[in-house]
Amino acid sequence: MTRVFFVLFAVLLVSTAAEAKTPYYQQGIFGGRQELDGYVNVRNPVELYNTARIAEAGVSVANRPRPEYDPLGFRLGSFQFYPSVELGGTFDSNVFAENNTNAMDVLWQIRPAVSLFSNWSRHAISFAAQGDIGMYTDRSTEDFSDGVMLMRGRYDVQRGTFMTYGGDFQRLTEQRTSPNSALSAEAATYNTMGFFGRANHRQGMFDFETQLDLKRYDYDGIRNNAGVRTSQDFRDRNQYRVLGEVGYELQRFWRPFLRANYNWRNYDNFGTRDSSGYDIVGGTGFEFSGGIITGEVFLGHMNQTYKNFLRGKESAGAHFGGSVLWNITGVTSLEAEVDRSIEETTLAGYHAAMATGGALTLTRELRRNLLLEANMDVTRNDFEGGPDRVDDNYRMGVGTRYFFNRNFYSDFEYNFAWRQSDVQTAEFDRHLISLRVGSQY
Repeated sequence: MTRVFFVLFAVLLVSTAAEAKTPYYQQGIFGGRQELDGYVNVRNPVELYNTARIAEAGVSVANRPRPEYDPLGFRLGSFQFYPSVELGGTFDSNVFAENNTNAMDVLWQIRPAVSLFSNWSRHAISFAAQGDIGMYTDRSTEDFSDGVMLMRGRYDVQRGTFMTYGGDFQRLTEQRTSPNSALSAEAATYNTMGFFGRANHRQGMFDFETQLDLKRYDYDGIRNNAGVRTSQDFRDRNQYRVLGEVGYELQRFWRPFLRANYNWRNYDNFGTRDSSGYDIVGGTGFEFSGGIITGEVFLGHMNQTYKNFLRGKESAGAHFGGSVLWNITGVTSLEAEVDRSIEETTLAGYHAAMATGGALTLTRELRRNLLLEANMDVTRNDFEGGPDRVDDNYRMGVGTRYFFNRNFYSDFEYNFAWRQSDVQTAEFDRHLISLRVGSQY
């Protein structure tokens, strides 16, 4: 589904209970939506994997432990080390994601990965890295070498009080499906760096959270269709965010909360795109049927004000969203999410995209070592600040994962993606058929 497919042993990376999911999180094995800017959202591994835990409320079929098929890793002192590698090929019916094109090809990929987790009784730290190297059979201009490195940590102050921190570096190639992608001879490449610090405190039934985020985007120049190198420095920027949240735990999963954040975005060479904004939401976690159905919903207001954009200096509206996990049976899970947000765009003439969408993933465990999955997602990007443009992006897919044993597995995946747009040249449809084999230890 995405070029940089970063899951690094999904059963080893689990989110903290207090942390809200973004709309672009991984669902199941193959499902979930991708961010408009291509950034890879990595699951927070600060709550380390516990081999003693069993299938429980709030854990999907795809993410629950399989002791007979989970990798054991290697003990390195007070750390556990997990290496893996994936090899595979993908038939792509529309490499450039263009309207009325027959540019089909086969992509060959290798994805090496390593992760290192502490197994301390107090505090925690983890490191992970993954490469994603792709080579096309005929269209070498589309070859890419991407990678992600990250660190996550937790410092336990006292019972009920802890701090988490982390950073990541990502080397990415912009997908041809991105509306920000220029119609050039090669895809844009860029680096992102992200850092965050978070403090959590629990007092009785109340819990409090504060967080500071920093994200940096740095784009390389690209070669246009005339063979001339053109700068992409106008897209370079820093994004900052300060967040605060207070919640009250009525009972397991039932946690009303109030969340607010303020952000500001500064461009290196394109000050008219500088902006600041906020959003305030209230919501609650929930569960029904004894934990068979769990999730979160929220509703509020969001606003982003642009410093000196030529047309339309403000984007505002209702901010709503939610996620739900329904463990229909002991071997079947349904995950869903919906969200509306203001997304950054560098598409010429527009200052923002109001993104509204959702994703749905059904996972079935046919056998302990065989998973079947069906997923779909849709996102409407309503671009603001210029001529009317609305992009409706759709994707439907199915996939299977078969574990030969704890060290080897294979994936088969089919996806059909298409876009409908007010701009006819932005429309496309695309078939992707993938077969991969993986080894993990």
